[in-house]
Amino acid sequence: MNSSVKIEDTNIIKDLFDLGKYRISISVAITAIVGYLLYEVKFDVNLVLVFFGTMLMSMGSASYNHWQERKIDPMMDRTRNRPLASGRINSSIGFAISSILSLLGMLLLLGTGEIAPMLVGLVTLLIYNLVYTPMKRVSNLAVLPGAIVGGLPPLIGWVAAGGYIGAPVIWALALFLFLWQMPHFWLLLLLFDDQYDKAGFVMLNRWLNKAQIGRVTFVWIVSLASLALIIPFYGVIDNSSTQIIFFISELALVYSARYLLERELDRKRIRKTFMFINIYVLLILILIIIDKII
Repeated sequence: MNSSVKIEDTNIIKDLFDLGKYRISISVAITAIVGYLLYEVKFDVNLVLVFFGTMLMSMGSASYNHWQERKIDPMMDRTRNRPLASGRINSSIGFAISSILSLLGMLLLLGTGEIAPMLVGLVTLLIYNLVYTPMKRVSNLAVLPGAIVGGLPPLIGWVAAGGYIGAPVIWALALFLFLWQMPHFWLLLLLFDDQYDKAGFVMLNRWLNKAQIGRVTFVWIVSLASLALIIPFYGVIDNSSTQIIFFISELALVYSARYLLERELDRKRIRKTFMFINIYVLLILILIIIDKII
């Protein structure tokens, strides 16, 4: 393989952003911001450091993931065009970019004046790349460390703002995001089960059919909605109007996913539910921020 970066087929800047899964990484950084503002509403330099530090660490972790799966991604239609899988970026350069992004992210988090945010970020990276990524090829239980990774980022912001890492309020939010990851994973599995099989990933579909996975996913969605109803009791939100919107959104989420109990699942409806549950989580995070500000 050519040791240089190939740019004839694509824009190199776009490839670099795709390498770090920038959309997902921005979302991860937003959850860290929610953790920061949940402790205290203050728009300062540390807030900026938390956002960009978390985003860069997430991009570094995602880039490492691309490097780890560069020989597997070409087997799947949804990943075969990734920068490393397609050969547009050389694997050695990809690894170097991953390291640089991760290091820059850690340095920015250290810039908050606290070592805890950087340590939480580092733990998240290590679980994602050293546990979750290799575990996907040997056990369907890989979703558990993967979900843990999704729940930890708010702790980065919380401890950066000066919060106690053992506080129930931040762990309630972390648990909410942890529960969201499970139906998120399984909805993707319902959409791309054949591709995961082709790539050799050990997923839940090795033991359950689509209808059964649909029912399991529905139970987790109900659990997610139920936990969200408990969140206000941990002091995450105080405004009664926000609590009402919370309640309505939970009902809407469960109602939209009711078809997952059917024997035959429609691909278009699965995709809509996947989009809806992600929008729902974003709405909850926005409501938390607005509630703290007002």
